[in-house]
Order: sequence, then C-alpha cells, then structure tokens
Amino acid sequence: MQLKKSRDSMEGEGSCSSRPKRQCLPVAKDTHVCLFCKCDGKSEQLHEFSTFNADKSVRVMATEMNDTSVLVDLADGDLVAIEAKYHLACLTKYRNRYRSHCRSASKLSPANEPLKRAKATAFAKTVSFIESALEEGTHIFKLAEVHKLYQSYLENLGVDITVNKSRLKSDLLEHFQTSAVQEQLDGKNSILVFPEGMHEMFQSAKLSDYKSEALQIAKITKEIRKEIFAFEHFKFSGSFPENCQSTSVPYNLKLLVCNASRRNKC
Repeated sequence: MQLKKSRDSMEGEGSCSSRPKRQCLPVAKDTHVCLFCKCDGKSEQLHEFSTFNADKSVRVMATEMNDTSVLVDLADGDLVAIEAKYHLACLTKYRNRYRSHCRSASKLSPANEPLKRAKATAFAKTVSFIESALEEGTHIFKLAEVHKLYQSYLENLGVDITVNKSRLKSDLLEHFQTSAVQEQLDGKNSILVFPEGMHEMFQSAKLSDYKSEALQIAKITKEIRKEIFAFEHFKFSGSFPENCQSTSVPYNLKLLVCNASRRNKC
C-alpha cells in the first residue's frame, strides 16, 4: 500500500511539473490604446475598427512603409478580431504619411522618367507658343485654350493623361512671374493677362456700354487693390524718402486713373 501511494504521489508530481507555469502564458495586449500612437483614450476618444476593408487598408499602408510597430499588432489577426482601436487624428496622420511615402516613391521610380520628360517637353512647347504670341501682339490668353493646347502636345508625344488645369496655371504663373503676368476672370473663364493686356482691357471697357464698363472697371479695380497692398513701396517705413509720391503708386493704378478720366496722355 505504501509503495502504491508513493507511485501515485510521484505520478502526481510529474503531471504537475508538465503544466505550463503562469509566467509562461502569453501576455494579452492592451486593446485600450491607439494602434498608431500607443496612447490611451484619456485625452481623445478611441474608435474601433469595424470593417475588413479598414483592416486591409491599414495592412497595405503598414506593409509598404515597413512600419514594424503596426505590423507587430497586425500579426495577431485582423483589426476587428483583435478589437484594435484608434484616434481619428492618428488615423488621418497615418494616411497623410502614407500619401507622402507614395509621392516620394513615385518620384524615385525610373518608370516615371518618360512621363516627366514628356510633360517637360509639352510645357516648353506651350511656353514657346505664348512667347511667340506675345511678340505678335497677343497679351491675353484663356486658360482653357492654353490647357487644351498643352494636352494636344502631350497626345502628340504619346501620353494619354489628363493634366490638372490649376496645376498648369500655377506652373505658367511661376514661369512668367518676371513678366508680371496676372490671373483674372472674364465672366466664367480664367484668363492670363500680361501688362500690355491690362491696357487692352481698359480700352475694351471704354468702348462698351456704361453697364458693362462699370462692371469691367469694378473687376479691374479689385485686381489693382490687391496689387496696391502687395506693392513694395506701399508700406510706411516711418519716413518719407525722396520721390516717394511717384514711387508709391503702382503703374496699373496710374493707368486706371488715366483711362477713367479719359485723358489722351498719362
């Protein structure tokens, strides 16, 4: 009987030693913190991931950016199953970070070199067209027509993409900034106006009926007001330098006054 009890006690000890100890069990991760910043919801409300599309989106972003801090949590399962949470601001910041990453990767990609060269060539041809038109006396250009011309140059180069009109406008304004080109609205159309074109607009306003003239002058006045506040000599420095009266008035303002008073000479 004593021998049997000894064997039972030995078997019992063996079975107890084979059980995993408490400290060997995996530690559950805290699901009450943000997946991205690892902070709790005390300062900002936490939201739960509720769709598998969200899991797929976050997984793609983390993988492409090689974000190990997020990938470690994703290894435990999908975001819905592990009850992952996030701050709205953190998710927005993460998406913006991913967009920035994609833009940087796109610029470094050799596959984009032919497209960049084609865009540069089409832009150079567009600039050349405008410069030739200026020499021939054309100083006002409709942005829609210039954009259409730029698109045709791209198509001739074998590039079938739609270029944002605002992006083209910004590039043209930057290129011709030394020529004092301005953007204005002609009804519903956006136009690019060179300094000589301002005089043409004044003359056009004089020849139109009184109502159209008043509307045209009001539009021009609005643009000149912007020019006055941005003018280099508009701000008072504390003293009146020599010839300040003549240098503190923008040229287009003088031109407006001359045309409004219907003088023949400025």
